[in-house]
Amino acid sequence: MRPVTLLSFFLVIVLALVVLPACDSDDDTDGRLDTPGSGNDHDNDDDDDSGEQGYDVGDIAPDLCLDNDEGEESCLSDHDGNVVLLTVMAAWCPACDTEAGNIVKTLHDPYHERGFDVFMVLAKNAADGTPSQGDLEAWRAGHNLPFNVMADPYYEETAAFFPSNYIPLNIVLDRDRVIRYSQTGYDPYSISNVVNSHL
Repeated sequence: MRPVTLLSFFLVIVLALVVLPACDSDDDTDGRLDTPGSGNDHDNDDDDDSGEQGYDVGDIAPDLCLDNDEGEESCLSDHDGNVVLLTVMAAWCPACDTEAGNIVKTLHDPYHERGFDVFMVLAKNAADGTPSQGDLEAWRAGHNLPFNVMADPYYEETAAFFPSNYIPLNIVLDRDRVIRYSQTGYDPYSISNVVNSHL
């Protein structure tokens, strides 16, 4: 194999490993809890509505109430009647940082006036794991977010939503809080299609 071809092959492999769509949160120091909800079927099948509360696609998402960057409680139920993107991130995760930097122009701005909201949860900061009020304010300001950011230290409230140990986690809820999409990683095209179909 010629040196140029070998170098190209090596660069493609390295690039693929670096640009993976999600960050692994499966280490013993990150506080990520393995819960019974971590094996859920998140196949994004719109035709299978259970009508019951749960964490799978087709289930009605339970209410989730967390403290936000303004020191107040914010709940998913505050957004009932709107389509909502519930996104769970961590400050140490490069994919989360990318998503937070793009979510306003790719999702929030195009759909907000039609009844779309973002419920963004920061589960960990880069230092000790517990996002402080200052961490939430800095995350919001650093990404120019026009919506609140909530804290969920160590995934205590959001763990049951996780289909795997990867973040960011993105869940689209319809106007009745039925889960219509649930995936780790950031795929703005797929999320946009689901959001648009439920507005």
